[in-house]
Amino acid sequence: MANHSARTRPVPLWKSSLFRPVPVLKPESLYDTLSAPWFINFLVFVFTPLALLRLITPAYPATYAAWPNHYPYPAAMQRPLIDLAPLERLVGEWLPPWPLEQQGHLGWYRQGLREVREHRDLIERLALEDDMTIILAAALANQGNSTQRPFGVEPLERLQIWLGERFTGPQPAWEMAHFYWKVWFKEPSVGLGQITPQEAAALGYDLETVYLLQDEISILLMHDKLTTLQQQAAELGLSPTETVILLLIGNNMGLGTVEIYQQLGRDMPTFLQHYPAAHRQLIRMVMYVEHLQRRERWPLPTNVDWRDVREVARRPLLTNQ
Repeated sequence: MANHSARTRPVPLWKSSLFRPVPVLKPESLYDTLSAPWFINFLVFVFTPLALLRLITPAYPATYAAWPNHYPYPAAMQRPLIDLAPLERLVGEWLPPWPLEQQGHLGWYRQGLREVREHRDLIERLALEDDMTIILAAALANQGNSTQRPFGVEPLERLQIWLGERFTGPQPAWEMAHFYWKVWFKEPSVGLGQITPQEAAALGYDLETVYLLQDEISILLMHDKLTTLQQQAAELGLSPTETVILLLIGNNMGLGTVEIYQQLGRDMPTFLQHYPAAHRQLIRMVMYVEHLQRRERWPLPTNVDWRDVREVARRPLLTNQ
């Protein structure tokens, strides 16, 4: 695989104007924070609606048995806090803003799709020669919907970075608390592409000069992330269908996706059964790809039969039965 330690790209995209140091956040008083327009807007338009939705929708379906670290979800998180049976269909299928893969709904909150439309020219310039423009667009549409960046604003992610840089967090002996501190603050996924600082460093980027929250930088990073996974798949001689499926999963699962697939014998059913979250990610990504193809006229990859990809995504897993 190519060495990313001294990455250069003699393309107009790599102008110095795209790179700027991570801004230092000046401490604010509690009054300044609570009275800031961004905080008031966040409470009114994001926190309050989501809090109300939590009362009437399950946080996680019962089929979401556990994280990869095998911590089970509490039973209380698998059912609504308030039972509104007469509105179950409306609430359960149409009201939640997030994608519902099993029902085939993208949800009404589509911040990532809006930003994909805004940056379509850059996405096409980056990924056209790789024949994966729609894969890159779908990855950004999916990742851009993160709850840490409501409606594309940065304050929550900037706070994550600020806390992670200044506090060590719980001791490793507090296993659960240490795990969540690491995920949320030490290795936060940020920006349009939800790239972690560790991923950026692994791709050869200097964290002192690259601003991870800038959209153009995040798109470049996601492109390099997918390209790296594509190169790994090519080195293993994987089929085009396998490669596309792993790209659809790997934009969220990370740079180790192909390696995990290799360790599990290059068997897709075994891989998806071992990682149910990867199967849900695949279903969601297929939804985004087909939405972009039908509604926004993005071209499907030419080197793969998309029906094969859809069939793998829709095939039920034995572990979920």
